[in-house]
Amino acid sequence: MVTEKKDENAAKRKRQESILEEKSYEFEILRQQLMNTDKQLQELYPRMDSYSRVKETLEGLKEAGRNEVIIPLGEGVMIKTFPEKTGNILLEVGSGVVVGKKLTDAVEYVQQRIDEADNLIGKLNNNAQVMMNKMREMEPEMLKLTQELRQE
Repeated sequence: MVTEKKDENAAKRKRQESILEEKSYEFEILRQQLMNTDKQLQELYPRMDSYSRVKETLEGLKEAGRNEVIIPLGEGVMIKTFPEKTGNILLEVGSGVVVGKKLTDAVEYVQQRIDEADNLIGKLNNNAQVMMNKMREMEPEMLKLTQELRQE
């Protein structure tokens, strides 16, 4: 009878260790996914800022009419020009492909990129929240298992 009790306790302990190991593994995967999501978000925010600045510049060109404007090229470099001399706006549309678009079409294109990035940021933030909630749920379970294993 004593042997049976020891065997039951050993089996129970083994199950608890196995469950704790699985939960620890799942927790670590969630932690890594959360870090990757955060990294993606940190890369998206500057892109959103850049798109917004480009859109502002393009809209400024539209409003300038025939007046001379100063266009920022980046890193403190600017150019003076007249919007009517600008012609088509050149946009990189992916894989190094550049297309010329009218000013209004270029503004629309940039706005689409802003909307896409904003949508992706929303999805990533939602995913991060789900992962954090799952991790918060797991912590007390893992703590309880750890305490039970230490008591035995």
